[in-house]
Amino acid sequence: MKAESSQGLSRTLQRRHIQMIALGGVIGAGLFVGSGVVVKSAGPAAVLSFALTGAIVVLVMRMLGEMAAAFPAVGGFYEYNRLALGELAGFLTGWMYWYFWVIETNLHLGGNRLVAEKKNLVLDQQLAETVHRLLREVGRKVDPLDQH
Repeated sequence: MKAESSQGLSRTLQRRHIQMIALGGVIGAGLFVGSGVVVKSAGPAAVLSFALTGAIVVLVMRMLGEMAAAFPAVGGFYEYNRLALGELAGFLTGWMYWYFWVIETNLHLGGNRLVAEKKNLVLDQQLAETVHRLLREVGRKVDPLDQH
């Protein structure tokens, strides 16, 4: 970063800096905790596994892009299931996605706790439990099919 100019702050972040910040936010601690377990059990085959999974994700995202261009609709990806397979499929997809994120949030919190313990970071246990309970309650109150 450049030093502060005599006239005040200036914008010095370039496109690549913002991309790296976004990439870091996407990766998160979950990748490091999860990939450690995979590498320990699978060894070098983990690279092949990650490459295959990445290719599948790219294909799925391209398919979602094609569906969004062909059938613009209000709602998430579950809306495409509803259009193609019916109301029940859309309903179940939306709720399974919500359930996945409720579980995922708890797994990330647990993983963050393990990383903090490994690094000997001192955490206020009561604060951590309060945040965990708050996120769990928010997850229970969110309706993925609510169109507002």
